[in-house]
Amino acid sequence: MKNSNLLIAGAIIGIVGAAYMAQRKREEDENRKMEERLREKKIEEMASNMDIEVDPEDIHEAVEIVVREEVTKQVEIASKLAVDRVANDIERSVKKSVDETYNNIKADVEREVEKQVSHISISDIEDRVIEKTKKEVLSIIDNRIDKIIEENNRKLKAIASVYENIASNIGKSRVDNVIRFNI
Repeated sequence: MKNSNLLIAGAIIGIVGAAYMAQRKREEDENRKMEERLREKKIEEMASNMDIEVDPEDIHEAVEIVVREEVTKQVEIASKLAVDRVANDIERSVKKSVDETYNNIKADVEREVEKQVSHISISDIEDRVIEKTKKEVLSIIDNRIDKIIEENNRKLKAIASVYENIASNIGKSRVDNVIRFNI
């Protein structure tokens, strides 16, 4: 029971505190507004009671400064707009020219390719391919034949050397019809 009473009391204190803070904020805002109104009223009263003399040259100079700044700002804006327009115009013009040129070139290239292809003779291509293939095959065969001949010559020299040894040994070492071979 004590806990629920404490909770209720805490909630009531919280609500009262929030209401108090809201009231304080409203009062502060009203005070601030009243101070601003008083300040403005005092400034108006002071300005109405004062005689201010301003040199026309100072006014002229101030006007020139403001005009110069505004003109510079407007010139910069106008320049940027003009440059942007020119850049966009150039971009559009270049894109259009490229597209037109592409289409013209594309058609010309297609016509030229068709013309060149129509002049191609399949039999001429076949004859050239066959002639080139013959040369390559003959070259390969010649290289293989040269290798075979070299190998056979080497083997024949070895056989001739063996026969020479046999012939020289036959004449030197005949005893009782026995032939000796020295290798």
